[in-house]
Amino acid sequence: MNLKKKEVCDMETLRAKVDNLKKIRNLPAATVNEVETSVRLQREYGEAKRKAQEANERRIAALEEQLLSLKNISEEAMNEAKGWKLEAQRSGNKRGNVAVGVTPSPLLCSRPRCAPAATPPNTKKKIDDDYSELVARHMEEVNVLKEMRIREFNWRREAEQEAERVKEMKDKEIEKLKVALSKVQMKSTGKTKVSRMKETQCKSTATDLRQRLEAAIGGGDGGFGNFGTEAAEKVAHANDREGFLRECRLTWWSPFVRKKELHIPHWTRRRKRLPFDGHRKLVMNCHLEPRVGLRLKSPTTLKKQVRISVSLTGLARALRVNSRRGLPLERG
Repeated sequence: MNLKKKEVCDMETLRAKVDNLKKIRNLPAATVNEVETSVRLQREYGEAKRKAQEANERRIAALEEQLLSLKNISEEAMNEAKGWKLEAQRSGNKRGNVAVGVTPSPLLCSRPRCAPAATPPNTKKKIDDDYSELVARHMEEVNVLKEMRIREFNWRREAEQEAERVKEMKDKEIEKLKVALSKVQMKSTGKTKVSRMKETQCKSTATDLRQRLEAAIGGGDGGFGNFGTEAAEKVAHANDREGFLRECRLTWWSPFVRKKELHIPHWTRRRKRLPFDGHRKLVMNCHLEPRVGLRLKSPTTLKKQVRISVSLTGLARALRVNSRRGLPLERG
């Protein structure tokens, strides 16, 4: 089928070419070249057609041969199958087995049994010599292999012993280093403990002495470092005239005056002179407190409201006169 289709296609292409050539030939403007081309194309067409026919014939012949061979093979197979079937269906055949020919005798398959002939003495001696030489060579090889194996074993054993010895030496060195390190650590810890104990002892003695000095100098309150500054501040505050006057400018509505149960009327701001004895008596019955003001000395008079009619300028003058004469002033 494929060959026929291919032939049909080739024929159609050739016919198309022929038609084209005919059209070209029928044209009025055809030349000699066109005629030559047409002749050449016709020749090629004839050759192609002839080749196609030959190829088709060869292909058909090959296919016929294959068909014949296959037919023969199938016929032979069918005949053989029929023969086996008939042999199996034969009445004398037991259990349906196929018996092909006569059973062969065992004598044909086995060798004949015969007694071996005696070996001549010359050949026997030669064989013994050959075997003795072979055995000697084998023994030599065995001895060489044994020696090589012994050497290898000894070398391996020596290497293992050397490795064990090196390992033991390293272990001993490590133990020695550990012992030395522990000793150094113990010494360092002992030194640190001793230094800490010394530091604690020095600190404890220094603090005790300092506390005793502060108690002896600063009144036992631990104020040795601030004693001088506090005393200087108190002295400066006591000798501060302007500050004292500023603190003493109190009025009747002052919370400090009401707290201390004192009353200084506003008319005391007038300038009023008093004799020296009155100033001295007032100053002796009163004392100055830093940052506090005036307070009566006697505790019984604190419960009463005392009218102190003295001018601030007179009080300051009295304090200044007493300080010049060296009269004592009590500190609160």
